[in-house]
Amino acid sequence: MKKSVSLRIVSLLLTFVLHDALSVITARASETNPKIVFTHVGNIWNNVSNGSSNAVYYSTSGSDLFVSCTAPYPIQWNINGIIAPAEIVKMLPPKRNLHENMFEIRTNYFFLSGNGYAGLAASAQIACEKVGDDTIRDYFSVFVRGNNPFVEPATKIVTDSKLIPCPTTDPTSPTMLYLQASDGTEGLVNDVTYNPIEGFRSDNVFDGIYICKKESSHITIVANASQALPDHQFSPTVELIKSFSDEPIEFTCSSKTKSIKLKLEDDTTVALTYSVDTDQTKTAKLSLPEGLKEKNVKGKVTCMSNDKNELIKEWSYEFIEAPELYLDNFEGEVDCLSPLTPKMAQTVRCRNSMDCQFMDHCFQNETLCNFKKQKQFFATDDTFCWIEKLATGRACASVPYSHLNGRVQCTVLGLTKKYDFFISLDSIDVNSTWKDAPEKELLRMDATPEILYTESSSRFFCTGSAYLFADSLSFEIEYKNGTKRLLQDDGKVVNISNPYSENLRKIDEFNVLGVLNINLPIDAIAIHCLAPWWNSTDIMTTSSKFETRQLLAPTIPEVNENEVKVTLYINAPNQRLTCFAKGEPQPKYQWLFRNDTKSAYANVEDVFPSLTTILGSNGKSYLEFPSVSEMNSGEFKCAANNSLGNVSQIYQVQVSDKKNPCLE
Repeated sequence: MKKSVSLRIVSLLLTFVLHDALSVITARASETNPKIVFTHVGNIWNNVSNGSSNAVYYSTSGSDLFVSCTAPYPIQWNINGIIAPAEIVKMLPPKRNLHENMFEIRTNYFFLSGNGYAGLAASAQIACEKVGDDTIRDYFSVFVRGNNPFVEPATKIVTDSKLIPCPTTDPTSPTMLYLQASDGTEGLVNDVTYNPIEGFRSDNVFDGIYICKKESSHITIVANASQALPDHQFSPTVELIKSFSDEPIEFTCSSKTKSIKLKLEDDTTVALTYSVDTDQTKTAKLSLPEGLKEKNVKGKVTCMSNDKNELIKEWSYEFIEAPELYLDNFEGEVDCLSPLTPKMAQTVRCRNSMDCQFMDHCFQNETLCNFKKQKQFFATDDTFCWIEKLATGRACASVPYSHLNGRVQCTVLGLTKKYDFFISLDSIDVNSTWKDAPEKELLRMDATPEILYTESSSRFFCTGSAYLFADSLSFEIEYKNGTKRLLQDDGKVVNISNPYSENLRKIDEFNVLGVLNINLPIDAIAIHCLAPWWNSTDIMTTSSKFETRQLLAPTIPEVNENEVKVTLYINAPNQRLTCFAKGEPQPKYQWLFRNDTKSAYANVEDVFPSLTTILGSNGKSYLEFPSVSEMNSGEFKCAANNSLGNVSQIYQVQVSDKKNPCLE
């Protein structure tokens, strides 16, 4: 595209809306689209959607905007574009209603808090999409002009691109594209469409120096087009390809007129695996064999005609030993381990993989998301890290993970590898290894007594990792006959709460908490905590098992009289008083003594320190007399009580110096 003839002007917003309307049309008719609802819109926003059902909010300085989205299937936010500073975006914990089979995600955009940021700007389409199918979606767009009508692109040099990246923060005024000729003159470009969040698109590859203009501002983009051979195509187009040792390199080569082949310079160290292997088309992945000790490998791959008369493409490749991520839970550091230099470690704070995907743009610049110095950390210094699990040290780049949930990017010799990490219930885990973690590190219920009771409220606590689960823990009751029932809050018999931040057990964004208060039926044997994954229909379950009994007030069944007369003998061994009270829960006993009916009762142990009380496995209480003296004459009282009441038994004790007739 070297010459301009005329300018095809397409409505900025209409193009944007039609592009995404096509996605909606192609969505499966059997499923409804997600539903976006604006729960709060600041008063300085203007909806410039030109009648479209998808809102387009524009403001010169921005105001707060709160949004939720619901659907009967897993959904996620997909933010395409720029919102700066990143701190103004607060993704709230996802919700999932098991009773209504509904998923909910929410995000608050606090633009007002970013007014002190010189780079305040927004040019983004925010879509709520079905997980696994981005054609099923609802969306809106947001633009905040700030100090510049353009968003500075990540790069101003593009190769073999059909896009000139010059997104705007102001969709209300036209954006023009010019091509600069060799003599410096500029001409309008034809046959392009403008997407205010991406830039200018064409059906052909751009080639030349292009200038995006809006009002008095402009952005210059240099576009390079590879000189393709007339009958051949190949990828990659660059000469040197670098990759980490655990990541394959894919090559594609094809010819319209000749039989071709891919040739390895050294096929003893690397392996070439074909996914397409026809006479005129080859697609293959180059990788290092598992177990290969040498991780830094160089070589060449060529694509040529079978008769060897024509070289179509030659690539040089280099495999570099991949950095290893180490989470130092003691020091509170994320360590990128590698003997190679230069290297860099960067982290950004994010709640889950959906949030991390948005925050990923922070890695383009070490301070891009550090407006309030809360969400981004980076380090370029080579240092030495002690690896506790290896009992040795390794060369590393290291940053703190004071934000606990986040994404880390390790950069070595210009190549990058990303990991997500999160706090589980006991430690810090890497996203790729959480499936190997014990269940109790991801989800657990507090211990409960082995015996619980009807007619009183029982409380169950359940805690899970907020990185994995929706903040909507549910509970299920199991009965003796094996049936189960999903519990629903009725405010009377069952009360379920999911406290977000007000509960002391809730640690902001690091765990989700469910609390159940329930009056158990007599045939209940277990409560199950159901933790729904935020991005799938799956559920993880943990359980608390118990025996349910009916509450009973204490009774003393073996004696009908108010008083029991007992004779103790001075010289007889192993004498005792026995008391047995029935009740649920098992009553607690207390032994009292007084000399006569005019005196007050006192604790037995205060009057007779030598006497001991024993609770038998049969639920009986024994008052034992190691030796008997005349001072033990008087009135002993066994008091038994539980939460429903109390009962007592009186023992009138007489002491005799005669022999116990039962022993004669």
